[in-house]
Amino acid sequence: MDFLEVPYPLHICDLTWDLISKGALKIDKTANDHLRVTYHDPCNVARAAGYFEPPRKIIRATCNHFMEMHPETIREKTFCCGAGGGLLADEIMEIRLAGGQPRAEACRATGASYLATICAICKANLPEVMKHYRVDCEVGGVHDLLGRALVLR
Repeated sequence: MDFLEVPYPLHICDLTWDLISKGALKIDKTANDHLRVTYHDPCNVARAAGYFEPPRKIIRATCNHFMEMHPETIREKTFCCGAGGGLLADEIMEIRLAGGQPRAEACRATGASYLATICAICKANLPEVMKHYRVDCEVGGVHDLLGRALVLR
């Protein structure tokens, strides 16, 4: 894609943050005021690619109540969601739940009501993990927060 004038973003969060930072999107952060938000760094983009800040920037731009989990559980030290490598088979649910327990406990410690992430596998497994370990926290996407906060012109 080197024919483009501007290099294309590596991740959709890069494009989203670029639009937000340029003021191309009108955002009402109060639309998410009912949520206490924390962020889960997915293994595939955090540990494998060192990709940490753009999702957090989007969350801060769309939410007034963002809190990080304990520093030993995020960024390059992130915990797996429990379905690493896309292992979403029901036959290994016990393994998925056990693998996700450290993330559930780190989330519980924040008191967050919304766990945001950018990985579809994490968004599929973490609701099961939260339910199993009785962590009262909705799991959803970073862009879901943006969608709630967008003001249509």
